[in-house]
Amino acid sequence: MNDTTLLVLPGIAGGFSARRGFGAALAAAGLTDREVVGLDLPGMLAERAPASIDELVGSAVDAIGRQGAAVDVMGESIGATVAVRVAAERPDLVRSLILVAPVGFARTVSTPVVTSQASDAITALYVDHEQPVASALGAFVSPHFQATPEQVREYSEYRVEDVRGAARMVAAWWSTGAFDSAGVAERHDDLRAVRQPVQLVWGRDDDWTGLDSAFFLLRRLRTVQLRVIPRCGHLVSLEAPRALGRIVQTFLGLFAEPDPVTPPAGGAGAR
Repeated sequence: MNDTTLLVLPGIAGGFSARRGFGAALAAAGLTDREVVGLDLPGMLAERAPASIDELVGSAVDAIGRQGAAVDVMGESIGATVAVRVAAERPDLVRSLILVAPVGFARTVSTPVVTSQASDAITALYVDHEQPVASALGAFVSPHFQATPEQVREYSEYRVEDVRGAARMVAAWWSTGAFDSAGVAERHDDLRAVRQPVQLVWGRDDDWTGLDSAFFLLRRLRTVQLRVIPRCGHLVSLEAPRALGRIVQTFLGLFAEPDPVTPPAGGAGAR
């Protein structure tokens, strides 16, 4: 493990997989396989079967702790919600945070209408073969975004049993109000406990979390900056991977160690 490691907690995009969901963004950021560790939700479910977001946070803490050093952490959607909790509870494990549209702050996402829409869309993406993938993606993305046939085909291929299990669990969390609990009053101390530098990333057309959630976090986190991507909805890694990659590259570059200077042959007095 080295001090350039980026640990990625995916959201609902890309089959809950860091590599699939963030692949294009990571490539745009110039990050190599050596520098990226992904904690996929299906894998964590298989390891400990979290029944709640609290237990998912515990699984993430365990996995990050095994890395042996503090890492930069990037999360999207539910993965970003988990990343905030990890940074607050175990600051020794996290060097910096990139939070891409975390769910559960300021905007209530577990109203009956929203819950039904979210559950139906997640089910259509990963469980129900009868529902069209393109329509399900449309529930989360900007109206300016049009999924390519290749992207639609990829989502159809994600419908394997471990991903279906993850989708059912996320839909259940949505319906029970588990995501909303992240932003209630008793969680404000968690936010103020985050002392690491934070990069917030939001899609301007995100109807699920909304910019009111971004401003909520902007007012409460200590060292934070916000980048808003136009013509982009909730699935930033899918809709705007290059823009996200540039943001990640710039932010992580702030903490990069300078390359060691090699003196010229012959010593300092060489000509």
